[in-house]
Amino acid sequence: MAVHKDTIFVGNPFGGKLNRGQLYIYTNRDGGWKQTQKLQSYQQTSGFGSSIAVTDHYLFIGNPNDGEEDSPDGKIKSPTWRTGAVLVYQSTPSGWVLKAKLVVTGRPRLEELGLNVLLKQDQDLHVVMKSHKRVFHIDYAELIARIEQAGAKAH
Repeated sequence: MAVHKDTIFVGNPFGGKLNRGQLYIYTNRDGGWKQTQKLQSYQQTSGFGSSIAVTDHYLFIGNPNDGEEDSPDGKIKSPTWRTGAVLVYQSTPSGWVLKAKLVVTGRPRLEELGLNVLLKQDQDLHVVMKSHKRVFHIDYAELIARIEQAGAKAH
């Protein structure tokens, strides 16, 4: 779970059809909490929503059981490799939109990236992502610049 300003993000790693994992977003409007969006993994038992970190513009969601094969077409793939991923969503006027998928180079088996994801503020803001085997510290501004640059190339 994460809280940012007037919004609560609640992960349910085994929620949804085929235990794909879901993230529920609630916003305090007019004195009450209302569900404003639901995000879901495309892959069964991926652990989507296991960990959550959020800033004003970006949402980082742990997906530690993400498998070796991606299936954007909606076909189910088995997450047997459990390499893991951290999915990065960007805030837009219409809601949170998937912007990037962060993975470990080489996608090593049983890495389980995304077991924990958090933001650490020292002199600069860092995204800290924990896997089963390692901890990664990435400068937030540099990471977002790379994501934006990759997005601009894709269009």
